[in-house]
Amino acid sequence: MTKSHLNLIFELAHLKLLKKNALKVFQKDHFYVDLIEKELITRLEFTKRDFKNIFLYGEFSDSFLKFLKHRYVNIDSIVKGNIVPFPPPTNVHYDSTVCYEEQLPFSAESFDLAISCASFHHLNNIPKTLTEYRRILKPDGLFLSSFIGGDTLQEAREVLLQAEIELTGGVSPRIIPMVNISTAAELIQHSGFSLPVVDRDLLKISYSSLNLLFKDVKQLGESNYMVERSLKIPPKNLFILAEQFYRQRYLDEHQRLKVTLELIHLCGWKPDQSQPKSCAKGSGQVSLTKIF
Repeated sequence: MTKSHLNLIFELAHLKLLKKNALKVFQKDHFYVDLIEKELITRLEFTKRDFKNIFLYGEFSDSFLKFLKHRYVNIDSIVKGNIVPFPPPTNVHYDSTVCYEEQLPFSAESFDLAISCASFHHLNNIPKTLTEYRRILKPDGLFLSSFIGGDTLQEAREVLLQAEIELTGGVSPRIIPMVNISTAAELIQHSGFSLPVVDRDLLKISYSSLNLLFKDVKQLGESNYMVERSLKIPPKNLFILAEQFYRQRYLDEHQRLKVTLELIHLCGWKPDQSQPKSCAKGSGQVSLTKIF
């Protein structure tokens, strides 16, 4: 009999449980959400457009909502979606819905701005999700997404693998796989959006211990939610040995553990006749050899 999750990477039911538990210790101003929001704000400030109907998916702070209200004074509606219910709004009113990005519960051309924050690395089907965002946007509507990229936690991934091989002779996935920038670029280029742009930030942060790093990951609801994750108790001394390997290879000048955080940013527009278009091939009037 074929298993229903045969082609799935992530178990959404377990992800929902992790996110619900994370809400109990939710930090409104967690540094990595703050980093993503600053990047999103920078992109919006350089976009000379007014948006009236806005859809937000993922985790957003009150300060980001205030920014939207201040910048777009003619806003008609803000709708927030997430995989689990979030606390009710405080200072800025918005509507909310619980949904999956792969199947957004809105009619076509409902919004002129859609933003996804820190959630694309959860997805089993990114192409379908991009199609959904294109569907719900009005012509010439803007889509933005920022999420965790594949180089994130590369040091921890390496030392956990080595420690488990040394202790057991085999390995099981301990850190989820994440999309790298070349794959992200290919996906947005084939998504049907106009004027696609992809870039990234590669950041180096530090922790005093591996335990504190994994505590942060857990509090964000980002522990292992792979379908093929091991359900066995980790080998004894796995994390002790992994930290020893970590300290041998990845210490900064302050004797703290160096940790890589990669943020990938996507941008695209719903196609519209008003958008600039490339000239037809062969229509140029001046040869580049005459310029250079």
